[in-house]
Amino acid sequence: MLEHKTVIIQYQKDAQYILGAGALLRSDGLVLTVGHILYGAKNGKVKLYDGTEFAAKSLIIDPASDLGLCKINARNLPCFTLGNVAIGDPVSCIGHPMINGNLKFFTTFTGKVVSQNDLPKESCFIGNTKGIGVEIDGLGGQPGCCGGPLVKDGKLCGIFHQTSGKNPKISFFGSSNNIRTLLEVF
Repeated sequence: MLEHKTVIIQYQKDAQYILGAGALLRSDGLVLTVGHILYGAKNGKVKLYDGTEFAAKSLIIDPASDLGLCKINARNLPCFTLGNVAIGDPVSCIGHPMINGNLKFFTTFTGKVVSQNDLPKESCFIGNTKGIGVEIDGLGGQPGCCGGPLVKDGKLCGIFHQTSGKNPKISFFGSSNNIRTLLEVF
């Protein structure tokens, strides 16, 4: 079940708390999210689908791709394997949007890949790298969805970064190639 591989992330930055989503990459508690959630943050925690909370430690942030890894002290967790997408592929994204001030744990929005690895840098902010453009239907872009996994056939293919300012029906994702590069460095 995909929701068991997805987490809610909360970090403190100064006097504010930043909420986002993340994806479990290893059964020992390695979590992938967007780097800007982790950047400059302290006192992090990760909440699993069953409600269990763990203290989280930021490990690495890649400013080029705006991806980051954090770690919780856990074992035998379900985790994603990495996959790929192509233009025209149907996909889903798991996020945790704030709706009327309440955090809803498992929400998906569906879409179709409209562009892959050829988006101009000025059209999407994903650090210095190019990402995946997805035409969405649903709750993408709501606060709390950032860092949510983009999934095809149960495999992790990207991480949600932001919705386009020009077209709110287009959302941008860091690609699985960017994720693989980050894991090689780590």
